[in-house]
Amino acid sequence: MLQIHGDYVRITGLRLHGPTRTTDKVVETPEGIRIDPIPLQDFASTTEYVSLIDHNDISDWPEAGVYVAGGHSETVTCDGVADNEATQANTRIERNFMHHNERQDSGYGAEMGSGGRALLSGNTFLMNRHAIAAGGEAHERYRASYNLVLSQAPIQIGFGGPTNFYTHDFDMHGTESGGFGGLGGEYLDIVANTFLGTNRHNFEWRGVPCSNHNFSSNISLESTSDALNFKPSGDQILGHIDYINIADTPNQFEHSNPTNQLAVGDFDGDGVDDLFLATGSAWYYASAGNAEWRFLNSATDTFDQLLFGDFDGDGRTDVVAIHNGQFVISFAGISAWEVLNTDPTSGRLLLLPSAVSSMAVGDFDGDGHADIFYADGTTWWLSYGGNSPFAPVNTSSFRRQDVRFGDFDGDGATDVFGVVSNGQFNTWSYSKSAVGLWEDGYLQPALTNTVDSLVVADFDGNGRADVAMVSAPDLNVIDLDPLTADFTDWNWAFSYDGVQPWQSHQITPTSQCSLSGFSAQQLMASFLVGIGRFGGNRAADILLWGNDGNNNLCIVPGGTGPANRQSRQDMR
Repeated sequence: MLQIHGDYVRITGLRLHGPTRTTDKVVETPEGIRIDPIPLQDFASTTEYVSLIDHNDISDWPEAGVYVAGGHSETVTCDGVADNEATQANTRIERNFMHHNERQDSGYGAEMGSGGRALLSGNTFLMNRHAIAAGGEAHERYRASYNLVLSQAPIQIGFGGPTNFYTHDFDMHGTESGGFGGLGGEYLDIVANTFLGTNRHNFEWRGVPCSNHNFSSNISLESTSDALNFKPSGDQILGHIDYINIADTPNQFEHSNPTNQLAVGDFDGDGVDDLFLATGSAWYYASAGNAEWRFLNSATDTFDQLLFGDFDGDGRTDVVAIHNGQFVISFAGISAWEVLNTDPTSGRLLLLPSAVSSMAVGDFDGDGHADIFYADGTTWWLSYGGNSPFAPVNTSSFRRQDVRFGDFDGDGATDVFGVVSNGQFNTWSYSKSAVGLWEDGYLQPALTNTVDSLVVADFDGNGRADVAMVSAPDLNVIDLDPLTADFTDWNWAFSYDGVQPWQSHQITPTSQCSLSGFSAQQLMASFLVGIGRFGGNRAADILLWGNDGNNNLCIVPGGTGPANRQSRQDMR
């Protein structure tokens, strides 16, 4: 569709939709973008034929979404090849969504050929035969960093028979027959990428490189032997690993799926909540939960090490962590770490937990800036704005896991909700702004004996927090344990404003969001993604994983009614 012959070219912000996403071997093999410098020569300079391909949606190209030619004739030995790393960044392929390039024996997100070199960073790949590939010629090399490769890949037809299989994500061909054996390119540097596929190799190289390939700081769900494979022969059955440097630290293999825990916040400042993914090598976000994952930052902190809130009042969600006893902040999740609070405990380091699991974020004084709540089992503490020292604000044995947070009196400030005994029976009560007494925040006799199964959000959009839980259709007594009860239809029970009796709403299953046959515990653990304003309305919505095997996201507006598809494509 677009062909680059000249110098200093940028292609950005386009949707390049090719002719087909079939896996059939069609005659035509077009490419979305071809970088093909003329005249052909060995570009040793760092300022010749510079191209930037960024922030595009590139899909449905039988050959490749982006093809990078280096202007070299075929070279099958490493002798005389200019090892100039700077020229690798002459072509930069960054922050694109490259998907559904599926043709049998082709189907590349990005392909290096004729000695092509490129720097590929922060891209998201889905349903490509290979996300990145290279032909094996002596000049060919690429550096892949902070890319996210999702789990789905197109099925390919087996060699010499009908056996179906999946090919690997990152690839370097060999120069001999069939792409196996011989030379295997100059050098590859694969660092800090996330691979979510478990039915194929993450990286396979088929020839001997001029210099050993490098694989470091990546996140893989597979073991080393399943993730990596050196295959110099098409007949090879048993995998082995040669000609590659595999870093021992940090651990790169057998990670849990990072999409199992997602945060909710408004990271692009459009007034609609987004999803946040921390893989262990980088952060990504999905706008409104309906766009593809987009690269945010090259941070290694994971979900359980982070707090989320708008600490500077600019309408964007910021990310806070504890580093060396200090609160540090990444504004909107895109800035480098900056110190937010040099000494949040005023020298009392024993007050600071080793993890953020004892903390929560809310606007407890209603000033439009997020605050940090901490419970140590005897005292509640608040750091207002996150930049003031923790101050004791209440006495309570309730820890973080014993309470929920929301605005129960409609004054714009966050309150603390709990199940409290008054000596005769349990009550639902709230502590106003975390400083009030339980008895002053009485809501009603408790409809549950614990907060374990409860979710607090404003589901009707009236400015006051509601209490909800997964329920059986006939839930009307607190003795039924909703976490172990099995039922056919998934229902949410709502207590609006926390003062109303339970009102049950069935979530209507669809073909993409079928939820029948599961217990509430399975649903909460496996399907519930997050609660937030994903539809742009005042009321909170429920976001779910679809149950059609395609890993799409579904939305239940206001927590009631049918579950409709939210994401435009798979998200795991």
